[in-house]
Amino acid sequence: MRFLIVLLPRLPPATYYMRRAPVPPIVVYTDAAFEPDDPRPAGLGACVYDPLAPAGHRWVVVSGETSPDVIGRWRARRQYIGQLEALAAVATYYTLADGHPPYC
Repeated sequence: MRFLIVLLPRLPPATYYMRRAPVPPIVVYTDAAFEPDDPRPAGLGACVYDPLAPAGHRWVVVSGETSPDVIGRWRARRQYIGQLEALAAVATYYTLADGHPPYC
């Protein structure tokens, strides 16, 4: 507590501006599935909405299977849904690395 009592008076004031962003955000929804008895047990998907994209290209929907090689690198478990949900988010983030979805 002494640390804060000494430190806080020495810090510059913090200023936060509460205003609307100059451009609307890109909205991303991701999902994953894991069904161990399915012939294709692991899948990922994403829906991306870009309000500034040209008409007809504002929504991009992608999905795919997760390679057994990827799952084979993880510790053996009965369920991998948590890992796959995280992978769906990371894969989508890196697909959108420049901030814009790939328009189909």
